[in-house]
Amino acid sequence: MSRSAFFLEPMPPFRLDLTVWALRRRPDNIVDRWDGQTYRRILLFPTGPAEVAITQTGPSETPRLCVTVGEVTLNSEVKEVVTIDLERLLAFRTNIADFYPLASQDASLGPLAQRFRGMKPPRFLTVFESVITAIAGQQSMSCCAGLDG
Repeated sequence: MSRSAFFLEPMPPFRLDLTVWALRRRPDNIVDRWDGQTYRRILLFPTGPAEVAITQTGPSETPRLCVTVGEVTLNSEVKEVVTIDLERLLAFRTNIADFYPLASQDASLGPLAQRFRGMKPPRFLTVFESVITAIAGQQSMSCCAGLDG
């Protein structure tokens, strides 16, 4: 079966690279994969799992995402499932425009907000995924904490 693609238009500003960086949390994350240009993840469909690949084709102020779905017939139901999952994972329709003027008033936060302009607050797909990620993060932190002393 061939791969099929469709496009999504995030609410600007949006930067896929920064948002995936925040979502992955760790460079060794094998679920949320990033090669410097394309975000890849396996999503579940009624017919089984399939890889979804996302690239950003427009700049942060006029972003456009090309979404490629493999091994699944691309129909309106599949597009809806993929779009809902990506909205949650990448928060690309989250409006954070009011944050930037507020952040610019703070001497510490202002430069950070400009540096990371376009990063959206990602979320995990399920509570289970959130809990597992939290546990893994705690384990790595407690492991590293033992190295200090």
